[in-house]
Amino acid sequence: MFVNVDTRRFMHHLHAILLVLEGHPQERIDALAQAFINAARHNGTVEYVTMADATDVVLIPFHEARITTNVDKKTKTTEIKTIKANEDFVKAGLKDLETKINTITLNNQLAIEELNLNVKSLFYLGVEANRVLYFEQLLKAIKLNPLYASVLTQTEVFTAKCIKLYTDKTDTSTDITFDVSGKKTLIDPLKDVMYHNFLTTSGLNIKDLSKMRDYFLTSLMDLDNNISDFLFKGQYMVLVSAGMFINDPSIKFNFGDFLKIEGLGLGDARAFLSDIPNPTTIPGRAVFIKSGDTIECPIQNIGSATEYYLIFVSTSIALDAKLKVTVIPKK
Repeated sequence: MFVNVDTRRFMHHLHAILLVLEGHPQERIDALAQAFINAARHNGTVEYVTMADATDVVLIPFHEARITTNVDKKTKTTEIKTIKANEDFVKAGLKDLETKINTITLNNQLAIEELNLNVKSLFYLGVEANRVLYFEQLLKAIKLNPLYASVLTQTEVFTAKCIKLYTDKTDTSTDITFDVSGKKTLIDPLKDVMYHNFLTTSGLNIKDLSKMRDYFLTSLMDLDNNISDFLFKGQYMVLVSAGMFINDPSIKFNFGDFLKIEGLGLGDARAFLSDIPNPTTIPGRAVFIKSGDTIECPIQNIGSATEYYLIFVSTSIALDAKLKVTVIPKK
């Protein structure tokens, strides 16, 4: 069977999308799956209707998690609570807890690191689901250690207040969207069924693979390619509050790799490797990322092979830095 170059490229592109489905915005995933269901039902044959039904089953919980709801403004008043408006409260609470833990443990730095209090930004920056998880882990660690009994009540009250800042997410606009930042458990079943659909549909159209375009609208996924917040595999978004240092453990790299860093926020930043996760000074080898600019550099230029922590620091006064970091593997 002869497959023209254009169709082959489409198939490779579609295959790549399905393999990293979780890396795409949830709205696009929703649209891709629903487009397949519509096309399959339109086909009408048993094989396609069966696939449509199976896809519908796993799409329902995913769609319900991000569905928008119309609100009558005349009868319902809502309030938005964001962590940004309460960031000082969170910082102050974490600092106070750190001081008391230091007193209890006689300034044992390991204890602070085990509670993640050495990287406080984890509790108020990044994906919301992760922030909530850090608060839950903090409370659990305090509960499990009898040494911290004197601060247990304080921690329970503090974590409850902080978690509520995230769970009370409503708005005065007519569209209220559920936060699905922790969407992996919703996407995995959908990813499996969409990949099954890919294999089955390609089998049914083995004599004319160009028909695959009728069922998988990859253009729906490509619309976000030029949006600054869209992330492919190996890309990470790092938010750094003004004057703060942050170590983002989610960024995976090898010492021989290259970094591409885009300054998307208003503030400038620097990046470097460190042998500790919570440095307070910027070494001379740190690379400078100016707001609006993009830099590329070998990781070996900003540290040594024995330094495992990739540190970012916002260097602009009163301006946060927003960085899109791409890890480029060494060829």
